[in-house]
Amino acid sequence: MKTRRNNKKIIIGMFFLIGILFMVNVISADGLGPFKQSEDIELYQTCNNCTYCNFTKIKFPNGTNILSNITATQDPESYFYYILDGENTTATGIYKYCYDCGNNIESATGCINFEVTLSGYSSPEGQSFILVGIFIIIFGIACIFLYLSDKMVESGPKIFFLLAAFAFLMGSIASASVVAFDSNLTSGVNDTIGIMLFAFGMIFIIIFAYIMIRQTVETIDLLKVKKGYVKDAW
Repeated sequence: MKTRRNNKKIIIGMFFLIGILFMVNVISADGLGPFKQSEDIELYQTCNNCTYCNFTKIKFPNGTNILSNITATQDPESYFYYILDGENTTATGIYKYCYDCGNNIESATGCINFEVTLSGYSSPEGQSFILVGIFIIIFGIACIFLYLSDKMVESGPKIFFLLAAFAFLMGSIASASVVAFDSNLTSGVNDTIGIMLFAFGMIFIIIFAYIMIRQTVETIDLLKVKKGYVKDAW
């Protein structure tokens, strides 16, 4: 009876941790875009009564000019645009373009920011580290579930925690894929460090898989003993 009560407390605690995990909110960055690195970008400015529109400056994230004094092309739908070549969008970060649009009577000027990311999704560096934190939490919960499955005596809770560990392991792999391919974090990591991190992660996954396979075999043996297919060695 005491063992069952302890198991119940453990399960409640795990669901509490899961609830905290799903309460984590990720805040996206403000600005136009994001646009994918090294792809052409259409810069535009809407203006119903304008007869001209010039993009006076287009700037890299470091503040240096890409181009200046560009005459924008007018679209029939009353906006002006210019296609920025992908060769000028190889750097990730916040770009800026400034405009001067108007007619013979009035004119308007201003600047607009736009974001270029590694994948084309809004995942600035700060958010990437949040994703890394989420990955660590999910993988940590998977390890805890696997540990608890080893401590469970009854086959039911053992199977439950074993399946939960597998589900959270898949979730950690999915979140790691987001960090690796859909965020800006990898843009600041060189190839050598990236390979080392990948190898380190694979070692963890292999160890985890080995423990899970061993736990699965023990669970199957426990079920066989419980159903009377084999005699309990104890």
